[in-house]
Amino acid sequence: DPKGDGSGGSSLPNLPAEFNDMPHVRGEVSMARAQEKDSANSQFFIVYQPTFSLDGEYTPIGRVVSGMEYVDAVEKGEPPAHPSIIVRASIGSDKIHPPTTEEVKAAVEKQEAINLAEQQKQEEEVRRNAMRSFLPNHARLLPMQNRRRLRQSH
Repeated sequence: DPKGDGSGGSSLPNLPAEFNDMPHVRGEVSMARAQEKDSANSQFFIVYQPTFSLDGEYTPIGRVVSGMEYVDAVEKGEPPAHPSIIVRASIGSDKIHPPTTEEVKAAVEKQEAINLAEQQKQEEEVRRNAMRSFLPNHARLLPMQNRRRLRQSH
């Protein structure tokens, strides 16, 4: 990223696509590219949740093995208002094998449970807000306040 603005690009030649069996599960690091499959250059992305539609489309090059909490803290959005800067990264091993079928299944189930819990939380919040909007103002007051209000009106 010669400009330091996240737009990527370098004077080095683009990399040819090298698809492999590594599935795009949480923590997978893959090369970003333009529309052309052989256009990866200097940008990469880290997968937040299993996204198997990326398999065979982008080249996985590694996996976050520790520090995923820092990845989770990266601001989301396009473009982020305050882009995160990678201060330090290291290559831990080139002997990390692709996740097993059981690991992929466990990762998918975990992510589905997280997604379901988040969806239920959002639905409950919508229900609560809908109920609040239908209640008259005096019904939203605390019981003691309701009693005082009733005494004053009689």
